[in-house]
Parts: sequence; C-alpha cells; structure tokens
Amino acid sequence: MAVRLSQQLDTRLETAWLMLHKIRAAMGQRDAEYRLGGLVRLDDAFLANLERKGSTGRGTARVSVIVGVSETEDGEAGRVKMKAAKSLTSATIRDVAKQILKPGATVLTDGLLAYEVLRKEGFNHEFVVVSQGARSLRQFAWVHKFISNAKAFIPGTCHGLG
Repeated sequence: MAVRLSQQLDTRLETAWLMLHKIRAAMGQRDAEYRLGGLVRLDDAFLANLERKGSTGRGTARVSVIVGVSETEDGEAGRVKMKAAKSLTSATIRDVAKQILKPGATVLTDGLLAYEVLRKEGFNHEFVVVSQGARSLRQFAWVHKFISNAKAFIPGTCHGLG
C-alpha cells in the first residue's frame, strides 16, 4: 500500500510509509476512545480454533469475542466494536462493557446469565431468549452479519491464527 501511495503522491517510499503509519495510529487511537451509545445489540462469538478440533459452543478452545453494534434511528447498523475476551464470565463482560459502551446505553443481549451484570453497572439491559427463534434472529441480524464477516475474513487473510 505504501508503494502505491508513494506513486500517487510522487514521493519517496519512506515518506509514504510514515504517512500511512501515522494515519493508522490516529485511526486506532480514535477507535480506542470511541464508545457505543444509544441502542446497542451485544452478542458473543468464538473465532479461530486454537487447539481442539470439533469442539463447539461455550466449551470450545476458540477465542471468545464480544461484539457490539450500535443502531441508528432508522434501524440500520451504526458503529461496531469487537473485543477479545478470555472467557464469558460476568467479570469479563463487565470489563468489556465499560470499555466499549457509553454510560447509560441501552443494551440488548441474548439470555446468557453473565450479561445480567450490565444492569448492575448502570446500563439499560434488555434480553431476548434465543429459543424465541426467528424473533431473536431478527433482533441480532446486524451483529450476526459482522460476526459472519469476521469469521470469513480471518482465515482468508491470516491463513492460520495462533
């Protein structure tokens, strides 16, 4: 990418690389400081099988991520935050929520009991029981799209993640 930028700007490769480095650092800093607010749909997923083949669900050896998607007033996806989590305990969910959510945000989750900590932390917490079928799928459509895209992106880009 730096080569192409240096060609487009007619500058040295080192200058283009430094510009890209500074732009990426600024974008990362802004992203780290931004928190999701309003209505946020929150769910967890498992990515990148690290050890055991064939294990699924919450007992898997895969990397846990918590995904939050803020929703615009017209029901579209707003901003997205994904945060790796060592486990899906109440303590971990509390810590991740404090990092990615604005105080007072309305958070919609599935029925996992560990999410109950959100209410104790001052968030407006509502949940949808997953056994409600099509209703729960509609409620989390944007979150599931981002999770699906991440699951497709990682092996296609990283070719093995350790």
